[in-house]
Amino acid sequence: MLKLFSRILAGFIPSKRLRHSFREFIDDKYINPIYSSLDMFLKNPKVYQPAVGYLRDIQLASIKILCEVDRICREFDIKYFISFGSLLGAVRHGGFIPWDDDIDISMQRDDYKKFVDIFNKNTVFKNLRAEFCRSHLKVCLSGTLVTLDIFSFDVLNKNMDLNDKICFSRKLNSLSKNKLLKSVSKNAYNIEAEKLTKNVFGSDLCKAKQNSSIFYSIEFEHKHKIIAFDYSTIFPLKMVNFEGSKFFAPKNIDEYLTFIYGDYMNMPEKIKLHLNLKKIDLFQIMKIKEFLR
Repeated sequence: MLKLFSRILAGFIPSKRLRHSFREFIDDKYINPIYSSLDMFLKNPKVYQPAVGYLRDIQLASIKILCEVDRICREFDIKYFISFGSLLGAVRHGGFIPWDDDIDISMQRDDYKKFVDIFNKNTVFKNLRAEFCRSHLKVCLSGTLVTLDIFSFDVLNKNMDLNDKICFSRKLNSLSKNKLLKSVSKNAYNIEAEKLTKNVFGSDLCKAKQNSSIFYSIEFEHKHKIIAFDYSTIFPLKMVNFEGSKFFAPKNIDEYLTFIYGDYMNMPEKIKLHLNLKKIDLFQIMKIKEFLR
C-alpha cells in the first residue's frame, strides 16, 4: 500500500529525475530498508566494522548452511575446505569479510559429483537444497538469494614449480572459455567440463596424493593469476576459526591466499557485493529470519 501511495505521489512531481530520486528514497527508507552502513563500506572499505541488518542476517544464515554441510561431509567422509573470500575473511577478520554475503568451499571432483545427492537426501532442513549451476554447486535456502558456493578441483600427477603454475593457470583460464562449454545447458555443463578435462590432461589426472598438483576445475571461469597448488599446500587439511566455529582449511593458508590474492592482508580500495541488497524483499528476509530461529 505504501509503495502504491508513493508512486501516486511521485506522479505529481514534474521532474523525471526528482521523481526517480523520490521513489528510491521511499523504497530504501521505508519499503525495502537495507544494511544501514552499506554506503560507508562502499566509500571506505578500510573500516573494519562488522555487518549489521539484513546483510548480517544473510551471513548468519550462510553460517548455518555451512554447519549443515560440515555435518554431512563428516558423516559421509567427504573432504572440503573453506576457500577464496571465506578463507580470506577467516584469516583477516575471524569470519566474514564485513561486506561479504556468501561462503565459498572447495571439494575434489569425485566428492563434488556425489555431494548433491548425499546432501539432498540427508539434510535435516527441508528448505535447503544442493544443485548444479553452470560453474559450480550451490546449496540454496529456498525462496531467498542465500547460497553456499562449492567449487571443484582436479589433481595432476606431477609437481610444478612457480613458473609452471603460472603458465598452467593461464591454460586453465583459456580452457574455461571454451566455446563448447558456453553452448551446453547448466545441467550438462559439469559433465562436458569433466570430459574436456580428461581429453586435455588424460592419464595425468589422479587422486590427491603426495607429489601431485591441485588445480581448480575449468568449470569455473577463473580470474585469479595462480589456481594451481602443491599437494602439500592443501593437504593434510587443518582447522580454522570462522565466526566462532572450526572448519576445514588448507594446510598452508598463507601460500594459498597469496597465490590467489597477492597481498591479501591489505584492504582493497574498492569492494563489490555479490547480492544487490536492494532486491532483498520482505518475503525473503522473513524466510531468512525464520531459518535462523
